[in-house]
Amino acid sequence: MPTKQEKEAPGKGFYKESYQKGGMPKPKPSTESIPGPRKAAIVMVALGTAASTEIFKNLDEHEVEVLTTEIARLDNITPELREAVLEEFHNLAMAHQFVSQGGLEYAKEILESALGPRKAKEILEKVQQSIRTTGFNLLENVDPKQLVNFIQKEHPQTIALLLAHMEPQNAAPIISSLPQELQVDVATRIATMESISPETLDQVEEVLVGQVKSLFGGDVSEIGGVK
Repeated sequence: MPTKQEKEAPGKGFYKESYQKGGMPKPKPSTESIPGPRKAAIVMVALGTAASTEIFKNLDEHEVEVLTTEIARLDNITPELREAVLEEFHNLAMAHQFVSQGGLEYAKEILESALGPRKAKEILEKVQQSIRTTGFNLLENVDPKQLVNFIQKEHPQTIALLLAHMEPQNAAPIISSLPQELQVDVATRIATMESISPETLDQVEEVLVGQVKSLFGGDVSEIGGVK
């Protein structure tokens, strides 16, 4: 658990708002509409050749290809946009660190103290989403044929939720292997899916991962399939 001294310095390491004369915050470009791979490319370029080379060594071939393509496409990235993306990356990294140290409640306390309730909520939602996605991604280690036999017994909305949280290249062969009528139903639900509450995602993830572990036995990560 974090020490008292660590809790007494909540703002350490976080980007703060920069201000213009008159005390008004400088307007920052929004990063919400920027795809994740493009943000990653901006961060890689900002980090420089040496650091980026070390990162590439830890990526698989597909990830390297995607990032390299995005880096090649980067053009006219303003200093303001680069700063906004780096700020988001830095704060998310710090938030993940606090979650690993003392859990979500501790991270929330630190974030709210350092950045304010609104920004803290925004960052924590992204952190929680990445944690949940990791859980869903465990199912990608199951052989696709086995997973199809398993999930087609579930409600179409549950199937849609699962596939929406898998990597596209892994979800595609699964949905194409479903019965035709179910394919159409699931595809429609994915296309029209609205925001799902964190509680619902947690429940679905827990049930699905638990059922798969029970069905196939042991650690899902050890089951043969997509790596």
